[in-house]
Amino acid sequence: MKKIIGWILVIVGVVIIFGSFYYSFLVFVKGSPAPQIFETPLLENSPSARSASNNSFARGTEFQQEMQQKMQETIINEIQKRMPSNFLPKIFNLTSLAIFVGIAMLAGGKISLIGIKLLK
Repeated sequence: MKKIIGWILVIVGVVIIFGSFYYSFLVFVKGSPAPQIFETPLLENSPSARSASNNSFARGTEFQQEMQQKMQETIINEIQKRMPSNFLPKIFNLTSLAIFVGIAMLAGGKISLIGIKLLK
């Protein structure tokens, strides 16, 4: 009876190891989408409430406010060109997938080890 349970555990462990390896192969090499654990936050490009409250104070500085707004828009556009908005969540999703696959492989190895001990 111990030998049967041992073989079952060895097979289950090996299936877990190869299954997690195959899934990571599909995601990292074949280009399948990674599970979405982290999502891209939605950014609003609206003027801040602070500029509206200082409007009475800065009546003579409309040009400065206009230039500041244009500079802000230019900086935001340049950052979005260099680093797309989905860059960090994609890196986090791939990292979390790699951690999960590592844990699954360790668990599969441990299950197989228990099965090997039962076979002896």
